[in-house]
Amino acid sequence: RHYKGGREPVVLTTRDMAPSVRYAGMRGRTRNYGIAVAKTSYSDQSGALPVDPYALGYWLGDGISKSGAITTADPEVLAHYTAAGYQITDWADANAGQASTYGILGLFRDLRLAGVIRNKHVPAQYLRASAADRLAIIQGLMDSDGCVSERGQCEFSSKLPELADALVEMLCSLGIKASAPRVKVVHGQVYWRVKFTTTEPVFRLQRK
Repeated sequence: RHYKGGREPVVLTTRDMAPSVRYAGMRGRTRNYGIAVAKTSYSDQSGALPVDPYALGYWLGDGISKSGAITTADPEVLAHYTAAGYQITDWADANAGQASTYGILGLFRDLRLAGVIRNKHVPAQYLRASAADRLAIIQGLMDSDGCVSERGQCEFSSKLPELADALVEMLCSLGIKASAPRVKVVHGQVYWRVKFTTTEPVFRLQRK
């Protein structure tokens, strides 16, 4: 409950809260109740993941569903795949600043083990992975299909609602408050949009 000067949290029943869900504040009727954002949840899940988390996140956003290939204009992205142990078939166009499709040797095998070929989604084992791995998936998704405004508001947009839902779940599991996915129609195409603000490094690309 919001008070001038603040007050320690209290436990109330629904009946207690019903008559005063909102109160008359300086900006009109304001919500009277709220709960603290959850802290980062930690997992004791062990075992190696079949695909590097960042590599999976970026592929889910800008990868070819039926193959181990990605589309990018950023040499930084290709460098992250190389650092994860994969081999890039061609670097030329990325250095020219133009988006091109690149084969990532070894990625198809790993994606097939993860069960995501022709079925883009975030597997359960990644949703329950370590905090560092969850952040890496988010970074891959945001580097591919995310952006940030000058005011610092981050936005993710995808044609796949399951990716938007998974992103919200991972953000919340890291203590980041995110909006529920909302539909946005652009030139007749339906996208699922997620907005949030955080101080966590949810991008790896320097330009973002």
